[in-house]
Amino acid sequence: MNERPQQNKAPLVNLADALPGVTYRINLLPSVTVSYVSKAVTPLLGVSPDELLFKPTNYYQQFLAPADKHVMEHKVKIARHAGKLEKLTLQIIDRSGKPRIVEDWFVGVLDAHNELIAIEGYIEESKRTVTEWNLLNQLKAYRNAIDVNIISSITDSRGTITYANENFQRVSKYSEEELIGQNHRIIRSGHHSRDFFKNLWQTISSGKCWSGEILNRAKDGTLYWVDTVIIPIFNEERVITNYLSLRTLITDRKNAELQKDGYIRVLEDIAHIVAHDVRGPVCSIMGLTNLIQTYTNVPDTLRKPLDYLKVATDRLDNLTHKLSEKIYSSEMDLRK
Repeated sequence: MNERPQQNKAPLVNLADALPGVTYRINLLPSVTVSYVSKAVTPLLGVSPDELLFKPTNYYQQFLAPADKHVMEHKVKIARHAGKLEKLTLQIIDRSGKPRIVEDWFVGVLDAHNELIAIEGYIEESKRTVTEWNLLNQLKAYRNAIDVNIISSITDSRGTITYANENFQRVSKYSEEELIGQNHRIIRSGHHSRDFFKNLWQTISSGKCWSGEILNRAKDGTLYWVDTVIIPIFNEERVITNYLSLRTLITDRKNAELQKDGYIRVLEDIAHIVAHDVRGPVCSIMGLTNLIQTYTNVPDTLRKPLDYLKVATDRLDNLTHKLSEKIYSSEMDLRK
């Protein structure tokens, strides 16, 4: 008569059974099997502890969501750091088919030869709902798609950075550790007014998307422009839980615009000089020449010089007129 497998006796079993979450041990050799699991597994999965002991590896797959079928391989990979507590968030399926989100805390167990032989851990149901979890997974999928070329970050509802992609780190010159837990104020340049950011927050906190151009300052002091879109993320109750920011570098474009603005200002200055400092005196000379030529008693010795002066001022007037038209045309082209 075959006896049902019994759980390995271990210290602190009574404490483990009293905890609200599930305490477990997974042996990795000679195969992956559960060798201990606390009583809290019953309300979590709907099975008794003995039902999970020493089963074939594929038996445990029924309790994992499709996206987490390979979680054991991932756990083994990161559990090799013996003594270091690791954490994974994953979706499990209980015996009735109900999905649950759990937080899995675990450590690797090494033998005398420094080989990983087991994983010991503690699983507790997460406060996140399945809807939130699915939204976060969708967000991760979108994030992975845009991370190739886009500067992106995610904050909580208060604006604290919880994720900063590699492009964000590269452009801002801050490491991930320096950015996580900070507010985006860490990269403010001081260029924009308080009203600018007040309007931004009023927009996104009301559930609307915000878009605009922002001048930021990197860790080394260099300035860079980004074209920014900030998108509120909601839970199933339409409460904002996160903000997703997508940015593209537009520094070159903004520099070109600033350079163009500089050219326009130069043309405006030249136009002012031509209109007032050149054409004004020219018109005065023309008027004076015409006035002198109206007198009948002007000596013949002055009439010829006056004729030359009139021709010269007419040519200069015509030249400044054409120059003003050219400046105006160039200015309009730059403003397009």
